[in-house]
Amino acid sequence: MVGKWHLGYSRWSQTPMGKGFESFYGYLQGQTDYYNRTSASCTHGACFYPRNLWAHSKFGEGAAGYDFWDNRTAVYQDLGKYTVDAYEE
Repeated sequence: MVGKWHLGYSRWSQTPMGKGFESFYGYLQGQTDYYNRTSASCTHGACFYPRNLWAHSKFGEGAAGYDFWDNRTAVYQDLGKYTVDAYEE
């Protein structure tokens, strides 16, 4: 499977691999940046997690966590590359 899962991921059994897909390449969350592949924690002064208002992430301003996977392995080597281009390879 390639793309966005957005159907739960609190346990590996809820991810595509746990639901019977042979492979997965993409996001587990519903809203992820196409270039830095993170979920935003704060935008325009509003935060999902208020303690993150002044936090800084190595993935960019306002990023809460990285979210791009090849099966169960986080994919960092293409950070900054447009995600759709990565899907086409």
